[in-house]
Amino acid sequence: ITIPGGIATVAGTQFQGCSSLKKIILAESDKEVSFTTAAWGNTKTEAEGGYGAPVIEELVINRPIATVTVAEAPFKGLKTLKKVEIGAQCTKLSPSYFAGCSALESVSIAEGLTDFGTGSFSGTAITAVTVPSTITTIPTTCFSNCSALTEVVFNEGLASIDDQAFSGSPVAKVNWPAS
Repeated sequence: ITIPGGIATVAGTQFQGCSSLKKIILAESDKEVSFTTAAWGNTKTEAEGGYGAPVIEELVINRPIATVTVAEAPFKGLKTLKKVEIGAQCTKLSPSYFAGCSALESVSIAEGLTDFGTGSFSGTAITAVTVPSTITTIPTTCFSNCSALTEVVFNEGLASIDDQAFSGSPVAKVNWPAS
């Protein structure tokens, strides 16, 4: 499903029960989109009395995303999410945005993102990450407990890495910029 650039708010329960929904594309736009709840990752299953969460495997973000609290992080804990593409129009991620997405193996981040948000990718299955030059700080627990994370590529622009940014992740290869 492609969510057009003119849509400003997506209700968290809007796609409950859509078990065939595998991919969400936030169409390119300079307008911020807001998700009203954390329903994508925390929807009750049918067995728990809910309608069941969509089985989203891929997310493409081509626009700014509204800042939310950790409790409202819309994709937090989404167990089916495998791939995320973050386009240049997305400049920030809220804390824990993809935390606990245990099937998330692939993350592509374009130049333009300036803020990861604390714990944004903690507990995922990503294997490698290239940090864009527009990121100046890797926040606390951003990539903590990523059980498959073995390679990190840093680019010019990185000024600091906060405590426990990669704690519990088996990083074996780090590529630093020349300067």
